[in-house]
Amino acid sequence: MSDIWKSVEIFLPSDMPKDAVRDTLLDEIICTATDAGDFVHRLRVGGSVPHADGWRKWTASYLPGPPGVFRCNRLLGPGADTSSGPGETPLSGTDAVSIPVV
Repeated sequence: MSDIWKSVEIFLPSDMPKDAVRDTLLDEIICTATDAGDFVHRLRVGGSVPHADGWRKWTASYLPGPPGVFRCNRLLGPGADTSSGPGETPLSGTDAVSIPVV
């Protein structure tokens, strides 16, 4: 498998609640990977920047991997291990959204 992260830019309404942002980013990353014929092994989400009136541009990237390796906290349920992967810095800032990966 490739060790090259693939970048994704996603535009979302600036007034979208954090939970909805997290879910939408996750869905969009998985859809983008699927469209490219990839499976998501790991993902990371950067911050967002204002784009246009009422919109923010989010940056994210995913690492392709073998089928079935991606799981997220939303699917794992309460109490799941949500620690970040090695070498990754947890998101910070007022508009950062953490998407836990196990």
